[in-house]
Amino acid sequence: MQILVDAGSGEVGLKAAVAALWIERDGEHHFAAVDRHAQESDPHAKVALDAALKKFSIHGASDGEFDHHHRAAQIAKGIAETSRNAVADLREIRYEVEMQLVASSSSKSSAIDHTSVVESLLQLNIVCSRASDQARECIREGLWVHVTDSEAYHAYRRLQEPAIINPAPPAGADTRTWMRLHDAGMRQCVELRRQLEAESSSIRDLLSSAASVSSSREADSQSRFKLLVAVISFALGVPALVLAVYGADLIMPLTTDQRTLAFIPILFGLVIAALLTFFKAPGGENRLIWRIGAAGIVAVIILLIVAGLIAGSLGPRV
Repeated sequence: MQILVDAGSGEVGLKAAVAALWIERDGEHHFAAVDRHAQESDPHAKVALDAALKKFSIHGASDGEFDHHHRAAQIAKGIAETSRNAVADLREIRYEVEMQLVASSSSKSSAIDHTSVVESLLQLNIVCSRASDQARECIREGLWVHVTDSEAYHAYRRLQEPAIINPAPPAGADTRTWMRLHDAGMRQCVELRRQLEAESSSIRDLLSSAASVSSSREADSQSRFKLLVAVISFALGVPALVLAVYGADLIMPLTTDQRTLAFIPILFGLVIAALLTFFKAPGGENRLIWRIGAAGIVAVIILLIVAGLIAGSLGPRV
């Protein structure tokens, strides 16, 4: 943000240069980078940029502001403070994305896609990193005060780094009337960078947690798949083994007590498979599928019994 102050009238103008721009698209906290050179052609980007620039308001001059240098320093300090306060908005977004990560990682059914949350965290980390780069540049350049007052710039550098090879005396309150405002603005930039780096560190920790959750969910999915395969093998293997030993002609139809007793091992395998499928069903959105599978096995049991009884009733009579 470039601050322009007319030396005669004291009229102030702000000129913004966009380094990077993101907007929310396709759902809550789903960020999309916008080409800063094509921002005028994107109505959503223009609205987002206008809303951001409105936070940098210019207050009226006070009686103590007797020159345009003092006025520029006051506005620069205000912009730096507003930028630092904006980190609180980023932190709130991070909290909300963190809650989405918890919801998407839960074993219960969730409409939130885990991959989409991770993507939002990556984008948010890029936002924090780019903003931190801007704050670091402001600190290194001393808010570019050397453009209009090289002597004050070198004096403030000597204050910050006493060991620097610089003939200028360390800056003080009497160096310039606006030096305290300049120092306050610099401190706001330092705090801005510190908070942004802390946010980036927190987001990286969240990404590590998300990776651990993904690995844990993958392991749980493999475990449930192996269990389901074992249940299916049990449900199919036991009846197939009994039929291979006795033969279907010796068991069906269920017209005698001996055939009914021979059918019990088949019925036993299917019942055990149905119980395992019902009580070992995982939590979350897959539970219903397993319960339906258990109901399907019970339906097969009923169908076999009914088929055996019907075959017996329709058999040849002597």
